[in-house]
Order: sequence, then C-alpha cells, then structure tokens
Amino acid sequence: MQQPPIVEYVAPQAREQGIQQGAKETTRKHILQVLTQRLQLDTTQTIKPILDEIDNLQYLEQLFIVNFEIIGTLW
Repeated sequence: MQQPPIVEYVAPQAREQGIQQGAKETTRKHILQVLTQRLQLDTTQTIKPILDEIDNLQYLEQLFIVNFEIIGTLW
C-alpha cells in the first residue's frame, strides 16, 4: 500500500526535526553534567533555563567544546 504524497513529504522532515531536537537535548544535558561534576555546582536552576532557550545545535555544540576547554584549564 502506497502512502499519500503528504506523508512521503512530511515524514522525512519530521524525522530530521526529531533527530535535531534529540541532539540539542543531549548536548544541553552533557553541558550541565560537565559543569555539575567538574565544578560541583547545581546548574539545574541557574544554567538550564538559559540553555533551554538556545535553539541552534551548532552553537550548543560550540558551548560544549568551550565548556571542556575552560574546565580543563581549571584542573
């Protein structure tokens, strides 16, 4: 049975959006984990709302890398 054209058009886009959203959530989670474990800070209430506002995956990934670089210089 063939799918309607709209499903064939929307399904790949929806899947890609889901992948992007999952990547954003994972990157946010990793940033918070590094800050919490390395600096022993409760980042949930202070930093999490700020990270949740960032919708650009590339920017989040850059923050994650910078996070590691800064934390690495402290040790």
